[in-house]
Amino acid sequence: MEQAAIERLKAKSPEEAIAERIGRDFNLAPFMAQTQFEQMRKYFETYLGLEREVGQMVFLAVSANEPPGRLIGECERVAVVLTMDSPDDLEALREGMAVLRRGKIQRLTQEAQDQGALLTQEDLARLLCSSRSTIKRDIAHLRARTLMCRHVGRSKTLGRGSVIN
Repeated sequence: MEQAAIERLKAKSPEEAIAERIGRDFNLAPFMAQTQFEQMRKYFETYLGLEREVGQMVFLAVSANEPPGRLIGECERVAVVLTMDSPDDLEALREGMAVLRRGKIQRLTQEAQDQGALLTQEDLARLLCSSRSTIKRDIAHLRARTLMCRHVGRSKTLGRGSVIN
């Protein structure tokens, strides 16, 4: 994607929009508005218990403690916080959609694993608005480059539809 488009996407982030609005409403320089925004974010996290950042979502994934051979529907599910949109994604987008998607696959599977869960290929396809076959190819590409990508099918067999060959 071209540089100008990347910069426009950065400018459209919620953080930038709020900081810009603070600057406009209180007649502050951009640096001061950004500082005010960061301070307000800390207040909200402290007093309202917000645990997610902008760009994150809660998703139910299969517990990493589930034994092999169980159907997905019978498995314990764990609520995990996944980062769907990260500033790093804009850098990856410069190299193309496949690079962006593969970076997200790595990040999402690692975040789920860190929280005691594993994602299926179907989960990744749904989260990334891709087909399962695209996800399967991306995982094969990552494996060929010895990049880690733990997900249900790689760790265990859990019923039909989740097995990664």
